[in-house]
Amino acid sequence: MLSSMFIKKETKILVCDNSKLTLPKLQHFLESQDYTVLHAKNDAEALYSFATQMPDAIILSDAPPHINGIELTKKIVSMLDHPDDVPIILLTDLDSSTSIAAALSAGAYDYMARPFDFTTLNQRLSRLLAPKIMQRDLINTTKFTNSIVENAADSIVTVDKHGDIIYLNPSAQKLFSFFDIKETEKNINKMFHKLFINHAQTVDINSLVNGTYETECLSFDGSYIPVEFSVTEFLIDDDIHHTIILKDISDRKEYEARIRQHAFYDSLTGLPNRVLLKERFDVEINRARRTKTQLAIIHVDLDRFKIINDTMGHSTGDELLQAVSKRMLCAIRKDDFIARIGGDEFLILIPGLHNDEHIGKVATNVLQSINKPFSINNFEINITGSIGISICPDDGQDQETLITNADIALYRSKESGKNEFKTYTPELSTKALARMEMEYDLRKAVDNQEFVVYYQPKVSTVTETIIGMEALVRWIHPKHGLVPPNDFIPLAEETGIILKIGDWVLKEACIHNKRLQEEGFDPIIVSVNLSMKQFEQKDFVDSIISTLEETGLSPEYLDLEITESIAMLDIDNTVRIIKSLQAYGVHFSIDDFGTGYSSLSQLGKLTVDKLKIDKSFISNMEHVKSDSIIASTILALGKNLNMKIVAEGVENLEHVAFLKENLCDEMQGYYYGKPMTIENFTSLLKQKNLRR
Repeated sequence: MLSSMFIKKETKILVCDNSKLTLPKLQHFLESQDYTVLHAKNDAEALYSFATQMPDAIILSDAPPHINGIELTKKIVSMLDHPDDVPIILLTDLDSSTSIAAALSAGAYDYMARPFDFTTLNQRLSRLLAPKIMQRDLINTTKFTNSIVENAADSIVTVDKHGDIIYLNPSAQKLFSFFDIKETEKNINKMFHKLFINHAQTVDINSLVNGTYETECLSFDGSYIPVEFSVTEFLIDDDIHHTIILKDISDRKEYEARIRQHAFYDSLTGLPNRVLLKERFDVEINRARRTKTQLAIIHVDLDRFKIINDTMGHSTGDELLQAVSKRMLCAIRKDDFIARIGGDEFLILIPGLHNDEHIGKVATNVLQSINKPFSINNFEINITGSIGISICPDDGQDQETLITNADIALYRSKESGKNEFKTYTPELSTKALARMEMEYDLRKAVDNQEFVVYYQPKVSTVTETIIGMEALVRWIHPKHGLVPPNDFIPLAEETGIILKIGDWVLKEACIHNKRLQEEGFDPIIVSVNLSMKQFEQKDFVDSIISTLEETGLSPEYLDLEITESIAMLDIDNTVRIIKSLQAYGVHFSIDDFGTGYSSLSQLGKLTVDKLKIDKSFISNMEHVKSDSIIASTILALGKNLNMKIVAEGVENLEHVAFLKENLCDEMQGYYYGKPMTIENFTSLLKQKNLRR
């Protein structure tokens, strides 16, 4: 029901009284009871207010000559269909049976003699008006309810005990207008199969009472929309009726879909993520066990993706990942499953296999799809992928084991040269375990200060005195002793640990060189090798300058060595970095020159100070004529480019003679000293001349 205060405010009482004493009190009292008060001072005003305002009750004061209560009552009653339609209470100063009889005979509903009690008046008014207020309340409530129902976005249907439709609100009419339903067919039980998908030809509405159901409903435009509907039961004249409310839940379903998309799918590529992969993985493992078939796990990793991402920008990298994802989707079967599990890593599940032959075909298809050039942002990008494969049940029967073994095979694939696939074998586990142990030890080694810097002297070809030293990192393993650089440097590069190692080596080399100068030795240049990951860091230039400032070493006594492959990776960026640090005073050298694939035109762009001839051309020159020819060519090239030449791998007097004859600038090799501790290098410096 609506508020009683709201209903009483709608109840109008006409007060016909001209008493200056009684009227104000009466009017105030009635308004305090939430009635609307109409006032008339005489018969004429009373009749006018009655005709125009149609009050719900009238209080008449019998106060001749202006107000003749008896006569006025008669006139008003004569205008009504029934005296009870507008009950009249007559107030009079007379309290006799004759006066009461006259008032009631005239049509008054009640009679009160002055002075009267307001509480009594209120009780009589409440009793007289209760039916009318209740009726008005019912009418207003009905209007209010009908307004809600008529304007509701939900479709509301009422059916009788037979299931015949007796009411449709406008939303339901719009929904049902799609059907050409004859009057005899308006039975909800028979219409369910037309209105809802996946429903039987007929449905007993009674079976759905007090339940909430979700289904898809045929909309007026012919499309299906998700709906939630409920059925309630009520009685009319002891007959059971039902109301069906259908709610469009498209927005909710769309929101749920977005939540699911976010929870189970990769936002960049739209592929399933690790969460959905885990669910699907369990399903496929159980299916393979049940059907006695094989399940292949293909772990795909893009080769050198980080370089593309860093040099061409993350937006280009993102677009490349999206393009790769689309191609791989086209390369697998409809029943296969692919997920993105990391930055540039993907996992493919190939179920229902009976032999290994198909696995190789899928892996080849995937690699070929990646190998074709990509056109992104007006750039042609070439990229390759490496694949590791494990097979259920042969290589494991649970997710963790299968993924681990596929990862081991992937590592072997990358180790073999990338752009190929390898299948897991038990022998790989032994190697992988050793690799994992080394990686674990390597990470600890940084914090445990297990690394030391050794120094190999560089001598002047003319004077054979030490003019420089190359810093070389060595790992003193607490259990295995001295670990050769070739055994741990590649792993440090791959895992990123090289960044910490490289920063530490640079700082130690600067500290040691500064200390040698402070001890009174002639200043020499210390050369430090840079890894690709170090050179790719966006703050690389700032980090070098910061280290020099921290250690106090003058920039002119630091030489940074990069390989040909690093220098040529992004020639423009390399030139920018070299020029920035050369302007600060730092030297640059190309290490292992002759082993890369740089062109002379590209080499000419580089303003490096020195070229280092790779030791492979020096150490075998007396046995391999082509090596001496290459060495001579590099020496001549360096002179023409105004670069100094440093020869590595000098091991005997014949090497020294050849290099002197060809005007090499600096020599480095076992002939003059193996890599040694800073203490031993200090002792060597005291010898001044290393000529033998």
